[in-house]
Amino acid sequence: MSHFEETVVHHVRPIGWQNDPDQEIWILSDLEYMMPQVFLKFSFLYKIGEGVDEIAVIDGLKESLALTLSQYRPLTGVFKKDDGEVKIFRNRGDTVSFVVKRLYQNEKSVSLADLEAAGFPPLQVDRQVALENMGDASIDSMIKNNRIQTELQATWLQDGIILTIGYHHYCTDGAGFSKFVQQWARNSLALSKNTKPEPPAWDYVNLDRGRLNGKFVPPEKRIIPQPPNLSPTLVTVPFAQAPPQRPVILHFHKSSTDLLKRIASSSGGTFVQISSYDAITALLWRAYTRARLTIYDLIPDESTMLGQVVDLRSRFDPPLDSQLQANATLGVVTPGVSIHDVVADGKLGFLASLVRQAHIGATEEVALERSNMVAMLQDKTMAAWSGERVPRFGVAMSDMRSSKFYEADFGFGPPVAVRNVHQPGYPCVIQKLAPQSDQETMLEVQIPVDVSCFECFIQDPELLLYAEIVSG
Repeated sequence: MSHFEETVVHHVRPIGWQNDPDQEIWILSDLEYMMPQVFLKFSFLYKIGEGVDEIAVIDGLKESLALTLSQYRPLTGVFKKDDGEVKIFRNRGDTVSFVVKRLYQNEKSVSLADLEAAGFPPLQVDRQVALENMGDASIDSMIKNNRIQTELQATWLQDGIILTIGYHHYCTDGAGFSKFVQQWARNSLALSKNTKPEPPAWDYVNLDRGRLNGKFVPPEKRIIPQPPNLSPTLVTVPFAQAPPQRPVILHFHKSSTDLLKRIASSSGGTFVQISSYDAITALLWRAYTRARLTIYDLIPDESTMLGQVVDLRSRFDPPLDSQLQANATLGVVTPGVSIHDVVADGKLGFLASLVRQAHIGATEEVALERSNMVAMLQDKTMAAWSGERVPRFGVAMSDMRSSKFYEADFGFGPPVAVRNVHQPGYPCVIQKLAPQSDQETMLEVQIPVDVSCFECFIQDPELLLYAEIVSG
């Protein structure tokens, strides 16, 4: 049989949509405009036994999705812009497209077992999924194309299924998205056991973005922002000219992570108590910089920095609810550090301290200060990180250790792998793997590396002391 695919598109409405208001509107908070205007997508890979009723699996996913969308309501909405502000509009009866692809197999087809043997390389996974809608996700494009906030696809392979779930960053953040995935999985698991899912405790205040707003500024007093002033030692390149990248998957076993943390804590230069996350981030920063030194010639005193995305929910007083559907997230950066200091011997602890100091600097006070700045803008979308220029040696981290993606059981067991759909400019993501048989929790990192220095990175001696290269 020749290799071809069959594609079916299902249009899913939230359960109980007949009783919904004619229209619901959510206004983005001021803080949320600082997020990049991108669509983020994750692929969850599952083993499926032979003889499974594929129709029943898809019906269960659709039914549980309808229940979940009745709570996570903005995900079925579209963006509109009015007087420099963005709103999410959801009309009664709006649907989400759930694409189902069936890859018919031949001797050259890739199975889930083939992907597993290779360590589930992200680019190979992406090729199997073959998403069609990975283009421009700017607000102007989203509005022009009336594009829904979430996109879903199930791809059947030989011996498995890939469930790809995506969301627009202006709709919610990684923490909010992970709660949606967890709830959809719980609902689907209950249906697979022929039990009626019990709606979880839900408070519609979780759709209220108000606490992320700055002080109101009348439209006539709002201003046009000035371009930021960058340090002359922070050399940037146009994003369009940034070198092509290839994602690498790394695993950090608990024993290696504990050792790395001890060494970083005792290496000198530490000025705050560091965590395993800080030590791993510093290690990656050093290895990434060393690799890039093979493709860039330094200018005198050239510096670099590391950016992080931090969930603010627990840092507000009182805390924001963990299920809040909004961008309760803050981007923070370390101070500039000379390239020589990043790669010098004995600097691991110093860099880990910078990572920790920046991470704990993501506070409610800082968030509201930034919200106040955005509230002053005539066009608030101008506060978004444009990504037009990127630091030559810059590194960005997204801390998703609380996502619990590896526990997302839709009725056919937990995923054997979770991969970010690779996009240019995507940050390094760190998350927890499900506990292994020995109850050892590992950390998984997906980091994009320039193709031209890829081999240098995966052969970095210091990195290999602590990390297992899973796939690339």
